[in-house]
Amino acid sequence: MELADFQHLVRVSEQDCAADAKRYRRAVAWFSSLGYLWVLGCAVLGLALLALVWQRYSSGHGRWTLIFVVLAGGSLLLTSVQALWLRLQPPPGEPISPEQAPELFEGLERIRKAIKGPRIHRVLVNAEFNASIVQIPRWGLLGRPENHLVIGLPLLYALERRRALAVLAHEYGHLRGGHGSFSAWIYRTRMAWQRLAERLEHDDGLVAAASRRFFAWYAPRFVAKSFALARQDEYEADKVAQKLLGAEVMEAALKEIEIKGAWLASEFWPWHWRRAQRHEQPKGPMHALKRKLHEPPEPRFAQSALEQAWRRLAQVDDTHPALRERIEALQPQALRSLPSWSRDSALKLLTRETAEQLAERFDAQWQHDNAADWKLYRQDLLRWAARRDALLQQHDRSPDEHVELARLSQRLDPETDVRGPYFAALAAAPDHAEALRGLALALQDSDRDQSLAIAQHLYETGPAHRWWAARHAVGLLEHPVDDVETLKRWRQRLAEASAVEDEAWRDLMESDWLQHSRPPDLSEFETEDLVHALRRESAIAGAWICCKTVKAFPWRRCYLLVLDLPHCDAAEAQQLSQQLVRHLPLPGPCLIGAVQFGIDPRQAPLQALKIR
Repeated sequence: MELADFQHLVRVSEQDCAADAKRYRRAVAWFSSLGYLWVLGCAVLGLALLALVWQRYSSGHGRWTLIFVVLAGGSLLLTSVQALWLRLQPPPGEPISPEQAPELFEGLERIRKAIKGPRIHRVLVNAEFNASIVQIPRWGLLGRPENHLVIGLPLLYALERRRALAVLAHEYGHLRGGHGSFSAWIYRTRMAWQRLAERLEHDDGLVAAASRRFFAWYAPRFVAKSFALARQDEYEADKVAQKLLGAEVMEAALKEIEIKGAWLASEFWPWHWRRAQRHEQPKGPMHALKRKLHEPPEPRFAQSALEQAWRRLAQVDDTHPALRERIEALQPQALRSLPSWSRDSALKLLTRETAEQLAERFDAQWQHDNAADWKLYRQDLLRWAARRDALLQQHDRSPDEHVELARLSQRLDPETDVRGPYFAALAAAPDHAEALRGLALALQDSDRDQSLAIAQHLYETGPAHRWWAARHAVGLLEHPVDDVETLKRWRQRLAEASAVEDEAWRDLMESDWLQHSRPPDLSEFETEDLVHALRRESAIAGAWICCKTVKAFPWRRCYLLVLDLPHCDAAEAQQLSQQLVRHLPLPGPCLIGAVQFGIDPRQAPLQALKIR
């Protein structure tokens, strides 16, 4: 199904739910039964074929041709039984008992009694900054489900006791009453059909092919049709937490989780990985998380993270509503203001010994899982430091080398002041685009006016940099908005530059792979950076690269990267390519293809990279 069609079906389901919630739920229930009817129909047909063979054989009419009927009937029956017996895997985590967390289990029992919910069969703690509740049926898709509550230890580090309990009340709210049970059943069914579709992908039989075609049609429509139900269930679970602990507590918890989650991604994890420069062996993150998550985030970062989350719209690939929608559903007059930060942690829900043991286990597991990546990243850090030191020892540096020095210094320490190298580069080459961009970013917090002036200069240097300059200027002027006319002018510039940028991307995407291509223009150090990044992906057996000229931007550095992925199917190759596009250290946009899809790496001007 095309994404536009899926989005349309999601919007229709939301409209149906808003117009008549009961009727919508009945429609979802009927449509969900269609998948079960297919599976049961296959089972009945398989049994009928086997019964027919048995009847013919018992009456003395056995023929060799009946073997094919036996195989068909057996295949139908086996596939159906496997579908109904499809076991959902329990969530990962360390199970804990009431003796290990008496206050936690006491709080969960109070929540259970307040909402008259089912019992929690297992409580687990993992190393994620999250909490969730998962239902696992006892016999495949059938039987009474067991409820597994998963709590992330970092979440307990970050939130005070009442806010942590509000989050757990939200998760428990998914199990409330009849509506909660129905929503949980729909969720399990969605997961089951997705898992079954994945299993059928590796089955080449005729029966599997027929089921694969059916579920290729049915599964995305079922997900889209039940989407509004899943999103509405999130609102209902929020109301449970609001009823038990108050709207203010739930609002503060949602904001604090959003801000500290953004801080983890953009600040903590880069800082933790940079520790590889000083430590040859991996360092576990839990003890640092315990200390740092309890500290209030830097106010400017917190405000920026909240602003971004507040403007973010709900997406069709996530059933959770956006932060603003959730908070306004709790308090219609909610303000876009920072929360008061948690004064202590919710670790008191666990015994001290249990909390320390869990931290030690998670640290040991993280060290084991990331040992190879830690070693590779340490090599990168040491290589960058050596290159930075070599540049520092040079007395006469070119503008490009000044820019390289600034970038290497920031990679090694994002807090370092890099304005000096950028000013030095611009003293020698006033229109140096990369130096202008770097200096504009370096000044955006300390001198907004000068950063905006640099964006203006960069915009005037030529069309190659207008989109970046306009986007940077709009970002500066929107926080806070104190010059509406200037912001309006820059927004218009951004719209015009974005149209040209989109045209360039269409040209890059739609043209033949090797048309208008030329040998790569990467420096030795840039090539080394790319090779080290690709080596982290064990699925890549080989790689080749070249440059591509884009008609809309003939001066733009664009790249084509061809990968040899011998053990990846089409879906896995596409997923890896999308991941690499976002993170590869290349000085321009990049398209990624694979040898398996008809691209011959022996064709000039592709240059081989020494990956293995």
